[in-house]
Amino acid sequence: MRVRTLVVVLAGSLGLAGLVWYGFSATADRSVRLYQADAQGMALIPTSRTLRLPAGREDWARAVFHSLKTFDGAGVSPIPSGVDLLAVRYNEPQWDVQLRVAAPLGSTAERLLLGAVVRTLLENTPGASRVQIALQNAQGQPYASQHVDLTAPLTLADVANQLPAHAAPGPIKGQFWWPNPAGDSLIPVQTDLLSETGTAPRDALAQLLRGPGREASAFLAPLRSRAEDLRWGSLRDGTVQLECGESFSGPTLRTIEVRAVVLTLTEFPDVQRVAFTRNQSPVGGKAGPYDLSRPLTRADVQDAPGAPAASP
Repeated sequence: MRVRTLVVVLAGSLGLAGLVWYGFSATADRSVRLYQADAQGMALIPTSRTLRLPAGREDWARAVFHSLKTFDGAGVSPIPSGVDLLAVRYNEPQWDVQLRVAAPLGSTAERLLLGAVVRTLLENTPGASRVQIALQNAQGQPYASQHVDLTAPLTLADVANQLPAHAAPGPIKGQFWWPNPAGDSLIPVQTDLLSETGTAPRDALAQLLRGPGREASAFLAPLRSRAEDLRWGSLRDGTVQLECGESFSGPTLRTIEVRAVVLTLTEFPDVQRVAFTRNQSPVGGKAGPYDLSRPLTRADVQDAPGAPAASP
């Protein structure tokens, strides 16, 4: 009798363990933020996709790497065909990634590869802050990067799209969202914030409206709006109020312009919302899916179309 009871308990335990494992390893439709390269192969563009992905972190990371490598979106895959994922492991707050590189990569290709891997892993993993990457050559020997220091883990700041400032650098960095030349995607670019007024978000708005500069014209375009279209009003209780000119409305107002302004200003921790006003009242109406009768948050415009990416 005891033996039979033990067998039943053991079978039940094994069955429960199987159900737990099945639930942990089961695949499901999950939203994930991926990074693709722009058509010129010079910068990384964020995009959100819903993919069939497993729940386990390492399995999730392998599936996401495969999606990056076989990217079928409007951009270009940042993973060269000769690069394979050998191993991946996560111990909070660090991912450890081992890649095999079949042939030496140029500086731009290597920068895009490492940037896409680091940004995708960190931006989709709560609590993760760094990625340690080790490279191997085709013979399985350690491969020393010729362009990036991989002796220490990489952070988001290490792999940001970089752009020289137009003038003498300010004391802090800003991340600006400018369109690509086709005007159908926004590219986040980190550059020196030029201090003019002493209010960082106000300075960022002015710099955003001036445009990325001639040196970046191959992969970035300026906004159509200018300083007379959007004037700084105030920053109170986390809300930036922008006074809109007559041209900043109706058919001249593009969805991408609203996204660029909101994303750039909400990079700053003291800005949670952006209100578009005229004579200190909401301009009303819509810019694409965005209701301008109320202040917009970063979550409102984070991805177009769709909601912000969820984490595994």
